Amino acid sequence: MPSTQADRAPQAADRQLAELAAFVHGVLAAFHLLGIMYNVKKRNWWDVTAHTLAATYDIHAMHGHLEDVQLLKETQP
Repeated sequence: MPSTQADRAPQAADRQLAELAAFVHGVLAAFHLLGIMYNVKKRNWWDVTAHTLAATYDIHAMHGHLEDVQLLKETQP
C-alpha cells in the first residue's frame, strides 16, 4: 500500500522536532563551553565542574537526537 501525504506528515514533524532538539542542545553545549573557559580563567573550579557536566549531557543528548534524525531520514519514503 503506497504511503500518502497524511502518513508522511507525522514522520516529517518528528524529524523536524528532532532536528530542533539537536540544534538547541548544540547551542546549550556551546554556551556551557564558554562558561568553562570563563570559569577556568577565574579559577572557579566548582563552576567549571558544573559546566563540564552540563556540556557533557547536552553533547550526549544532541548526539541522540542526531541519531533519531538519521533514522527518520532512512525510514522516510
